Amino acid sequence: MTRIETTTLIQAPLPQVFKFVSDWQKWEEWFEGVSDFKPRSGILTGNGVSYLPFPLATSWLDSLIMKPQGQKIFNKSFENLSQHFQ
Repeated sequence: MTRIETTTLIQAPLPQVFKFVSDWQKWEEWFEGVSDFKPRSGILTGNGVSYLPFPLATSWLDSLIMKPQGQKIFNKSFENLSQHFQ
């Protein structure tokens, strides 16, 4: 499984940031590549919520394709998030 780490400084209180990022209806505003996003189940928040199907990939495919692309997506997404709170 891919492990991606990034650090971003966000100039806002943690509860405010958490409230924003945990609202799936706002994900298109900051999460790179997300559009026409909808939950997969009737559960919208909390335990049991499911948004995206998890692709199956071998560790080889994961390390060559998913991790580099995933790192780019997360870096840009968190940059967008930081800009939102400026």
